[in-house]
Parts: sequence; structure tokens; C-alpha cells
Amino acid sequence: FPQQQRTTVGSVQMLNGEPINQSVFSNDPFNPVASASLPEIIAKQSDIQTVAVRRGEYDTLDFAPRQKTIWLFDASTQEDLETISHMLRRKGRYRVTGGSAGFASTFSSALGLRGHAGGQSIRGMHLAVICGSINPISHEQVIRAQQAGFLRCNLAADVILGERFEAESVVGCVLESRLHGAPIIIDTCDTFSREEKRIYAQRHGIDATRMRTLINTRLGKVTKALCKADSDLLPVLVGGDTLFGFLRQLGSEALTPVKELFPGCVLSMVTWEKKRRPIVSKSGGFGWSELLLELERMTKERYVV
Repeated sequence: FPQQQRTTVGSVQMLNGEPINQSVFSNDPFNPVASASLPEIIAKQSDIQTVAVRRGEYDTLDFAPRQKTIWLFDASTQEDLETISHMLRRKGRYRVTGGSAGFASTFSSALGLRGHAGGQSIRGMHLAVICGSINPISHEQVIRAQQAGFLRCNLAADVILGERFEAESVVGCVLESRLHGAPIIIDTCDTFSREEKRIYAQRHGIDATRMRTLINTRLGKVTKALCKADSDLLPVLVGGDTLFGFLRQLGSEALTPVKELFPGCVLSMVTWEKKRRPIVSKSGGFGWSELLLELERMTKERYVV
């Protein structure tokens, strides 16, 4: 995803020019990145051979019959991704591909797809940021929004993981404190450091997987309760697990993308109780510090088409 400084060089995944296992993602308390080498990662899961393809080698590839192979393409720009996509299309190698959302964005031009998204207004909606991500980028966005006047509710460990957790109580406290539809944030950004997670898990007999599931399930319940209490709510779900937790609470496995508002930040529609509702989802590691403020401005100043 070059627009987010995520590139592949020599089959190594890079973030801001350094291997991703040397970035902030190596310190993720739930899913730390231990390796940035694609061949190494694949070798742990499969015995299929891999072939590295560097920039400048795309059009010289020979896809002659050979044993099963996974081709690993370097890419440092969006133009690289476009070139790879169109080359695979020309050479009939488009059947099974994998990659980032940046690569997926090339499909429409490579396959000649055309579509039309109906207009969807978010003007006048009340922003509610639900952040289950503990990525430092998300944390920075939450802090900046709080400084700008967003009402923030950071859920402590004994609340989000407690045996007596009630989503409606959390929502009730937040809505009582909100003034005139002001934007709100409910998050777990400051809930755990790596060491705090280890200590809490040890003390309460909860492993990392169970803890992660509890947090995202309960944030999903909070989001659903918020939507029920405020029909004009626009949930902004930060982190893929947060989004899935909400969809599970709705009993839904699908959403319909409408528009990419910013790279990695998408407006979609979900169906709940026979009604279509807009939501915004964002990867925890994407965006700049004032992204949440820009989303709030969009609800006041213009329509999204």
C-alpha cells in the first residue's frame, strides 16, 4: 500500500523504509510481527516454492509450465501495482492473486470494470469513534481528537474485561455526558501495554486470544447499543477486529463499500433491522493525526457522493 508508505523490497515488507518487524508493529501486544520476509513467512505455512520478482522484471517474466509456484512481486509505488496488475491480466495469470487493498484498487482498470455508487449523505450525522486498535497511529489520532473537543471514554481493563460488563451502561454514561451531539470516542488505546496485558492475563486466567475476543465482542455490543440509542449516529470503527466485532453483533457478514474517503478509510453501508445504515471503517495503522477531525468536518460541511 504505497500511499501509506507500505512497500515490498527484495520480498521484504517495509513500513516507512524499514522492515515491518522493526517497526511499531513488532510491539503489538496481541499480534506482534516477527518477520518481514515473505519467503520466510510462506515457508512456515507451505512447501510451495516462491520466486521473487523485483521492480523492472515484471515484463520479462516467463510463466512457462513449472511446478507449483508463488510469485512475490516487489512494489514501491501505485504505478508498480498497476503495471503488475495489467501484466498479469495480459498473460492470463489473474486467476489467483493476493495482496493489499492498494493492489485490489487496480482491478477495475485491469478488468475493465465499471460501477456507480448511489449518493450517500453523512451531513448532520453524529460521529462516534469506536477504537479497538492499540496501534500508536490510532492512539495519536484519538489523542488529537480529544484535544480538539471530542468526548473520550477510555475503557479500563476491569470494565472492558470485567464479568459484569454491560454495553448499555457504558453507552448511557457516554450519551449523558455528550452535549448537543458532540463527537465521541470509546476506545481501549490506553488499556494495555505489553507488560500490563501479561500481568492482567496472568492474574485473571485469560489468554491473549480470549482477551482479544472479549474486547472486540464487547466493543461490537457498545457500537450496536449506540446505534440503537441514536438513529443519526455515524460509527467510525477503527481496526479490523473492531469492525468484525460489530458485524457479528448485527448478525451480518457483509457490507457494501460506497466510497474511499481517504486511503484505507472507507464509507460503507450495512443492513440492520431491514434498514441500511452508513458506517466508516479504518485500519488501525492508517492515516494522519487529524484524520478524525477531518471526518467530523465532513459531517458538517459537505455530502459524500
